[in-house]
Amino acid sequence: MQGVYYSCIVIILILRGISQGKSTLHLHKELSINYKNLLNWRHKFQEFAFENRDYSMLKGKVIESDETFINAGEKGKKHLDPAAPPRVRANKKKE
Repeated sequence: MQGVYYSCIVIILILRGISQGKSTLHLHKELSINYKNLLNWRHKFQEFAFENRDYSMLKGKVIESDETFINAGEKGKKHLDPAAPPRVRANKKKE
């Protein structure tokens, strides 16, 4: 961090923005920081994080993962009346 002239708050906001995936242009506009300097610092932070990543293996032999299945366009029956979208039809449904 030698040569950084930003305040601690600005540095934290830069790191937060980078970790959230915000673009350099967005951070430049939001924090009023020189775009080129911000881009250079972003590359330095990312290089540091890449060089210091954890190579250790996961502990345990079983790993669980959540899955998401998205079946776009395969929901329910098709309706013929374009004037009656699904939400309107559902609100009129009798119990």
